[in-house]
Amino acid sequence: MAIDLKIIGITDRKYCGNSIIESAEDAIKGGIKTIQLREKEISDRDFYNEAYALTRLKKTMDISVFINDRYDIAQAAYADGVHIGNEDIPLVIVRKHYKGCIGKTVKSFEEAIRAEKDGANYIAIGPFYRSNTKPQKELLQKNIIPKIKKALSIPIIVIGGITPDNVSDLLNVGANGIAVSESLFSGNILDNAKKLMAVMSKYGSN
Repeated sequence: MAIDLKIIGITDRKYCGNSIIESAEDAIKGGIKTIQLREKEISDRDFYNEAYALTRLKKTMDISVFINDRYDIAQAAYADGVHIGNEDIPLVIVRKHYKGCIGKTVKSFEEAIRAEKDGANYIAIGPFYRSNTKPQKELLQKNIIPKIKKALSIPIIVIGGITPDNVSDLLNVGANGIAVSESLFSGNILDNAKKLMAVMSKYGSN
């Protein structure tokens, strides 16, 4: 099954509370095809159990599941991919042990080039806007996107404060998809998903 990277919904207990799986189901019902499970404060066992519960949805729903940070949990729970940041195990090491799809967070042109070289299947770059999920002092300028697009052969996913109102600015300069948390999981998830889907439907496949 091809992985749809147009919209990656990233779970966060700040918005989902303890209803992670139920929140993911609502997002999927709204059209979201890829869910990234992000957990920072729970035990490894609970993280695994949650990941496995999410991947079980694949039996009845046409979705892809990514695990944040932990390729071992992604492997054990039969997830489609893992997303790693700059504080995680180096990408080149993860690629040696994990055969699934790997996404890598980057914040510069140089990091983007290195990510593809080290084996990333896509990059997530940002933030471009202020975010309550991960408050950042320094924002990137959108003119970095076309520069990276010319140099890479893998999809560019934008992240950080992305909403239906501002996403077009980034897609118009070359972004292939978006990763969202607050604009999907805060409030009415089903309605949020439909709004995001409506905007993204105007753009081609990733």
